Amino acid sequence: MKDEVHVSGDSGYKWVMLALTWLGYFAFGMIASCIPPLVTPIAQDLALTYSQIGSILGAVILIYIPLSIPVGILIDRAGMKKAVVAAVTLIPVSALLQSFATNFQTLFLAISVVGIGGPFLSVGTPKIVASWFNGKQRGLASGVYMTGSFIGTSTAIAITNPIILPFVGTWRDAVRLYAIFGFIVAFTWLLLAKEASQSQAGRTATPLRETLGKLLREK
Repeated sequence: MKDEVHVSGDSGYKWVMLALTWLGYFAFGMIASCIPPLVTPIAQDLALTYSQIGSILGAVILIYIPLSIPVGILIDRAGMKKAVVAAVTLIPVSALLQSFATNFQTLFLAISVVGIGGPFLSVGTPKIVASWFNGKQRGLASGVYMTGSFIGTSTAIAITNPIILPFVGTWRDAVRLYAIFGFIVAFTWLLLAKEASQSQAGRTATPLRETLGKLLREK
């Protein structure tokens, strides 16, 4: 298409960016999925009912969905690297806050932070792929980084109770261990991530009202 902007050419650094993107999704999957295996000790420690636990686990989606559209516009203005670094930082921040929760309200708010970081990651990473990859490689890159979340989720569910919890002793320390891993990923992003070699300077950010209007008119 004539209006498509290929920004990276054949830069070999695109594979580094793909690895970073996969790692960010892997950390997101692990941290977002480490709480369900810990439901029993968390409920006992904080005196929570299973209805409250269900509400807490739904907090991410409650925040995630309404933020998705404005986050996409914000990423266009701030730049992809800044947006994704913010995302992969907010996610372990959420895990760290969860480890200090004292009741239903504080745990709910702490987990909600994942719902803030999540849209930055899920909206920003397709833009990264589009910036660094051309043609059929975009499909390959998209398939590769999408596996990160599923593998991270599966890993957290598989190892949290039989390995992590016995190793660290408490659910709080288990969540902190995941947070440490997330901060390492965030630092790696900050250290290694780059913007694509050419900017899409010809594109301007669309006002939020106009964007919403186009969405509502789209059949």
